[in-house]
Amino acid sequence: ILFGFDHFVEKPRQEKLRAQMEAQAVAEQKTLDIKAADAGAVINAGDDAVKTREEALAVDAGTRLPIKGARVSGSLSLTGLRVDDLTLNEHTEVLHGADPVVLLAPGNTDMGFYFESGWVANGYAGALPTADTTWSVAPNSAREITSGGAPVVLQWNNGQGLTFEREITLDDNYMFTVTNRVKNAGSSDVRLNAYHVVARNNLPRDFSGFFVLHEGPIGALDGEEEKLSYKNMREGDKIERNGVKGWLGITDKYWMVAMLPPKDETFNARIVAAPRKQAGSHVYQTDIVSEPVTIAAGATAEDVTHVYAGVKKNDVISAYEDQLGINNLGLSIDWGMWYFITQPFYWLLHFLFNLTGSVAAGILLMTVVIRAAVFPLASKAFKSMARMKLIAPQLK
Repeated sequence: ILFGFDHFVEKPRQEKLRAQMEAQAVAEQKTLDIKAADAGAVINAGDDAVKTREEALAVDAGTRLPIKGARVSGSLSLTGLRVDDLTLNEHTEVLHGADPVVLLAPGNTDMGFYFESGWVANGYAGALPTADTTWSVAPNSAREITSGGAPVVLQWNNGQGLTFEREITLDDNYMFTVTNRVKNAGSSDVRLNAYHVVARNNLPRDFSGFFVLHEGPIGALDGEEEKLSYKNMREGDKIERNGVKGWLGITDKYWMVAMLPPKDETFNARIVAAPRKQAGSHVYQTDIVSEPVTIAAGATAEDVTHVYAGVKKNDVISAYEDQLGINNLGLSIDWGMWYFITQPFYWLLHFLFNLTGSVAAGILLMTVVIRAAVFPLASKAFKSMARMKLIAPQLK
């Protein structure tokens, strides 16, 4: 047993750890310049005036573009282009209730939760779009984000030779595709890094804090699960990984918002928290900064990422893993330490539920299936007990 453990478990683990250390050393020698650019993905400490979600959305209601998806609805502000208003069409706050689940909310609210994307300077001194930048809808662009519909294209010109474009599409489920472009009409090269942020203010309303369930920042970086609890983040814990591949986001009990760069893209990842301007309030942030790109004069650079914002449905997540080639996205569903038992039980119960249309009937059938599966063992046990009864008098 000890030989088998050492050969099949411990030795591969040590080899993998050695490979990771070598890769980290190479990444540090490459000087990707992303480290300096990380400062661009600044933690937003929150506005002085905290508003309700309704008040915050009313401020720029006239300039928001509607999001009308099959499973999500909301709006996109032309100021800053944060995706910060999203509700789930098929789920309500309470069972059989009327109010849909609010997933995303503006950053100047106590329950702020949003996705932000953009560019940070890497030696470039000109103006870049910020959270206060007002974008315009491109000619011939759609004016609402719909499932499977034409892309919405937004534009902003910095007046110094750069035109920034952002194209946003939505599929039939919960996946947004965000494409950032920079067109360089100037006379010199420009060097920038793309960044993406998922951040939230305070703990979610339905936060359980139960130790068997992880709620908070989570990701899979170079095939390894990375996560931090809100409590540890408030105490100063953080994660910083350079030159990695994978995905990163924030998960709740039933929903999540995650950034999914292309499977072969290398980036710097960070999980960090900071106090907000309001006493006792914190912002929890996950962000990724891509490798620098040089946009030559007259050229265009492009960065594409996917954003999952919705329900943690196992079949949907598995389909995206296959479709996008994203590994370990299923880690967002916390199966617990006994995952090798809970996952098969879930698949069986889910199959029986789809077969019968009833959870109760599915549980009854599942009980029958499990009892049938263990019947040979139970039968042997009963026979052994019967034999013991026969010889019990002799033992006395």
